[in-house]
Amino acid sequence: SKCWNGKELAPVQSEFRWRYIPTNLSLFPLLAGISYIHCSSARPHPMQNVRDEFRDFLLRLADNNLRANDWNTFAVQHYTDEEIEQLRQALVKRSLDFPDWQIGWIPRAFQDAARGLAECLRGFDENSIRYWTEWSEIGDDGIIHIKVTWFDSESHSTGVCDISPENGEYGFWKWLISDNELRRGRKSKTDVELLKSQYVLTK
Repeated sequence: SKCWNGKELAPVQSEFRWRYIPTNLSLFPLLAGISYIHCSSARPHPMQNVRDEFRDFLLRLADNNLRANDWNTFAVQHYTDEEIEQLRQALVKRSLDFPDWQIGWIPRAFQDAARGLAECLRGFDENSIRYWTEWSEIGDDGIIHIKVTWFDSESHSTGVCDISPENGEYGFWKWLISDNELRRGRKSKTDVELLKSQYVLTK
């Protein structure tokens, strides 16, 4: 599988594709077709500085506090980081709804859209993740979808963990959600590790 931050993921423990579900429901028309991905790997992203700078730009836009050359610097150029590029495109698309906006006068709806996009680049506490294995399914394409929740520095968030058949842990997760007893309740990182030990004994 491939995370939307552009890094190829090896099929190793705790690395999946994540789709972030924005809490601001008004953003869904703007974000249609875009999946927001969080990788649970603790390794820093190779383009973390770029991501942080782009998020800071979005927050300045949301606060109606843009700098003179911000738009040309961050919204006009293209990015090799696929997630940032998708966010940039969504931002530019939204800006077309406000042809008269300018620095110092940014419509509230445009500010809200920028803040929602910035949320997609937040980090999160891996130990706070809970897998809601009761809320799971296997799609027609074989991909497993599991509801997840987690805490970050600012709020409690909800998303979906997508695990493809090519992932090295696919067999474990399919076994887990297929067992009516084991799939009950929410699973912490520690719970998952204990269940993996059980899974090994079934092989």
